[in-house]
Amino acid sequence: MMQKIGRCAGANSSRLKNSWPLGLAVICTVFPFLLAPLPYAISDDYLLNYIANGSLGAEYTEYLIYVNILVGLLLKGLYALTSAVNWYAAVFVFVLVASFAVFYQCIWQQTQNIWFVALCGIVNLCIPLYFTFTVVGGLACAAGYCAMIVLCQNPESRFLHWLAAVALVWIGGALRVSMLLPMFLVASPLLLECWLRISEQPENRLFECAAAGCLVLGLLLTDTKWMPAMGLCAVAAVWMSGRCSAEIRRLVRWVALLVLLIWISRLIDVWAYGNGVWGGFLDYTSARSGVVDHPFLSYSSHREDFAALGLSENDYACVQAWTFCDKTVFSEQLLRRLAAISSVSERYLLNPVQLWDSILAQPAAQGVLALIGAGTLWALLVAKPGKKRYVLLEAFCLLGLMLFLLVRQRFVERVYVPILVAGLVGMLCLGEKRKDCCGRIFCIMALCGMLILCSWNAEQVIRRIGAQTQQRENLRPVAAYLKQQPDTLFAIQTQLYNALYYDGVAAFSVKQTDVFENVIKLGSGDSFSGRYYKQLEQFSIQSPDKLMQDLAYQQNLRYVAWDDGLLTTFLQEHVGQVECIAEYQQNGVFVYRYKLVDFVN
Repeated sequence: MMQKIGRCAGANSSRLKNSWPLGLAVICTVFPFLLAPLPYAISDDYLLNYIANGSLGAEYTEYLIYVNILVGLLLKGLYALTSAVNWYAAVFVFVLVASFAVFYQCIWQQTQNIWFVALCGIVNLCIPLYFTFTVVGGLACAAGYCAMIVLCQNPESRFLHWLAAVALVWIGGALRVSMLLPMFLVASPLLLECWLRISEQPENRLFECAAAGCLVLGLLLTDTKWMPAMGLCAVAAVWMSGRCSAEIRRLVRWVALLVLLIWISRLIDVWAYGNGVWGGFLDYTSARSGVVDHPFLSYSSHREDFAALGLSENDYACVQAWTFCDKTVFSEQLLRRLAAISSVSERYLLNPVQLWDSILAQPAAQGVLALIGAGTLWALLVAKPGKKRYVLLEAFCLLGLMLFLLVRQRFVERVYVPILVAGLVGMLCLGEKRKDCCGRIFCIMALCGMLILCSWNAEQVIRRIGAQTQQRENLRPVAAYLKQQPDTLFAIQTQLYNALYYDGVAAFSVKQTDVFENVIKLGSGDSFSGRYYKQLEQFSIQSPDKLMQDLAYQQNLRYVAWDDGLLTTFLQEHVGQVECIAEYQQNGVFVYRYKLVDFVN
């Protein structure tokens, strides 16, 4: 009996020791949300959250635009259980907890250094400041890759552990498929070090490289037009790994399973968006992204090109202001031709002088590059013998990705933050536990530096939240006025819409609401979706594909903006002479009613 009790006590003690990474991840992830009402980092998450909880209509709640429809179906089921919980934010927190629990476990297993775990913990405390699906998806991908790297070094790793690692990467890809490849590149130094360690048959190195190449290609070909090749890449990788060592073969097969799962989920996503009222939505979204996700052009420099497209300077200004709800003017074909106008040098900063000027103009870029440099020097000081080359390779990958973002002119927080965090974890995993005084000094200096940096970021975010909350409070009378007229559909300028309903709202305060029943953006990621057409049908809008022009004809349509300049000029160019009547004004916001001059008494 005593032996049995001792065995149980030992098992409980072992379970407790193994569960500390999860407990630390829960504390560091949840604490910032308890400390302050943190909002989402970008407006897209508010849109997706309100879609998922049914605030934008009871139908199509699983269609989350940027997120795979399988995640949407999961959220739909959770909201069916109870709408009292904001499941969208709760699922994201769950994924963050799982990701950082993996990071802690990997760092501890590789280094046995509590200082390194503390460094990761400080980063964990800051991540809720960047609470958005892109950051969560990227970190999930990185954590899944790290878990695979650790598991392939352990011959006794269990099936469920591998399945959990694959599931974590798949969830990350389902949240943001474009983060699969960059996170893989960041993890590649660790993967290479692990691959060379477990490779036992140098004569089969060609087959190993071919299998690895097929897997990387599979992760690269996630775009819709290349998806058929994803499945072939996974099958080819498994076939080529047949002559490799057992450890390599096991790793290849699990990564191949991951590629197949991503391929299947992407096929389901494309099929769901290709039917009924959703037909053509992805194509239009892709065309629109090709314009608004790149630097805008100078109209004067391309005046002839714009004229050939039949696009006036005011039309292009409308696109720049995310005011494009008119397919007769801003058609998919026109947007694709518009994207093709820009030259390679205008889309990408290939000139070193321009790139340097871009870095000097962005304090965030300077800070990130300095952080990579300082982190690399620190990592080299604490790296294990023989691992310094992998630290340098990690730094090279990080620097390359950051420069690519700068060259592509897409250096934004939601992209570079998960890349930086994954790179830091990779460098920490290559470190060693040093008991000498210098080792402790290096770690203390790194901790102090991270604390200062994170405190500065927190202060900036808190100031931004305060300004946004104050502005939303000032606009509360406007929102109340719109709510009091349920029979009128208000088309709202995109930035004003965000200020009225999104900016500064705490993520866990987002609840199901009916305030969106009679308001719509004149341009968003949800424009021309099934929900868009459903809402316009409820207000008997005659031509939903040209909502902007309908403002001059429909008696139950109003335009809400800070000024009428863009839309009034648009209507005069495409409809005719119109009269603009300001029916309401409050705190700089106007509600306009338009009439064709021919119909004015």
